[in-house]
Amino acid sequence: MEDQGGQEFVQLVAVGMALAFVLGLSIVFFVLIYQRRLAAQKLDVERIKVEHQKMLIHSSMKVVENERSAFASNLHDEIGAQIAIAKISLSSLSNEALKDQRDETIERFSDIMDEISLSIRQISYNLKPPVLIKFGLTAVIRDYIGKISSQTIRVELKSTIDATRFSSDVELHAYRIIQEVFANALKHSKCSKISVDLNSLDDLFTLKITDDGIGFDQNRSTGMGLLNITLRAEMIDFDLSIESSNQGTTILMNPKTTVE
Repeated sequence: MEDQGGQEFVQLVAVGMALAFVLGLSIVFFVLIYQRRLAAQKLDVERIKVEHQKMLIHSSMKVVENERSAFASNLHDEIGAQIAIAKISLSSLSNEALKDQRDETIERFSDIMDEISLSIRQISYNLKPPVLIKFGLTAVIRDYIGKISSQTIRVELKSTIDATRFSSDVELHAYRIIQEVFANALKHSKCSKISVDLNSLDDLFTLKITDDGIGFDQNRSTGMGLLNITLRAEMIDFDLSIESSNQGTTILMNPKTTVE
């Protein structure tokens, strides 16, 4: 009996060891598969990050080139043409014998120079608005809104940052983001109202822009506008989120250091 009991015990131990061995192998295989999946996921994340960085770099280059093209176009189309007209007017003085005709040419030349001066001021304003330089973000947004508000589009601004100043990069990129968002809303959203909310947060601020338009499908958006504002937000270390439906679009900017 003792021999039989000993044999059963040995068999139980052998079975237990076999089961333990199988379980150990299963755990090893599970860990290996899990690690392989983690590695694959990590590679996917890295690939997505690389693609995102490429898109941001491409968008950055596009922003710079667009701004350079606009600047060159303004110089060529406005300043260049006006100077050419002024030169023609000035050269015609020598061919005009009558005093009243000379006076008329001089007056026309003076008007052209005034137009050139105005064009230079407008180009300079577009490059970096003096209101932004002197008075800050709230002031330049209020100035911008005053220029685009109309009977068909109502724009509201609420700000708690008042005259608070931030770094020049933060203010300029935030302002360019607002310009881009407004341009897209006015062109495509068919909205009747746009709201801008600026709220102080620690040493920075949050920015919220909402319209009551028809919205858009972010997955199908192929324009550079979204990439441009995403890039600008990244450049000043802000997070940017977009929610859009047929009831309107909301764009929210928060400093990346914010803990919600």
